[in-house]
Amino acid sequence: ETFLSRTGNKFFAPSEFVKDFPKDMVLDGELFCGRGEFDVASSLVRSHGGTYEQWKGKVSYQVFDAPLLKMPFEGRMKKIERVVSKMKHASFVVQEPVRDASHLATKLACIEADDGEGVMLRKAGSAYEFKRSNMLLKVKSMHDAEAVVVGHDEGKGKHTGKLGALVCQLPTGKKFKVGTGFTDQERAN
Repeated sequence: ETFLSRTGNKFFAPSEFVKDFPKDMVLDGELFCGRGEFDVASSLVRSHGGTYEQWKGKVSYQVFDAPLLKMPFEGRMKKIERVVSKMKHASFVVQEPVRDASHLATKLACIEADDGEGVMLRKAGSAYEFKRSNMLLKVKSMHDAEAVVVGHDEGKGKHTGKLGALVCQLPTGKKFKVGTGFTDQERAN
């Protein structure tokens, strides 16, 4: 019924969206509206949940772990796959063992080609940890390029009236936003 961000902020979903979510299990995942559609998901949760019509067919909850299950990673995956299969608006994120460095490089290239950010590596047999550790690592390619600041977006929420994000443009013409890494003082000026 309630989604929590990594920082503990509560997000509410329409009751019809979560009616078949388990009441006795905490799931770790993310609301997903498709590649490149993070702003759509963000807008829905910022609008205090929105309506079921706004969510239906547009949002899914991508589940990748169950932090309170006291069992090794593989056992948690089997359990949540069964639970998620009964949920209308959720999907189990299939995870596969990495065979070798070449396999990892190929998977990473495929994910990035589909506008994904990277891959998460979980140590086999590991317990869930509520922090980044050597049990769970994020792997993504590093890209270094020059860009020109071509505009800015006004902040929302606690940043209303201040800088929200810089709009940047690569030499290829592709635009992107940078909205993190600024102090409150920098946002105000």
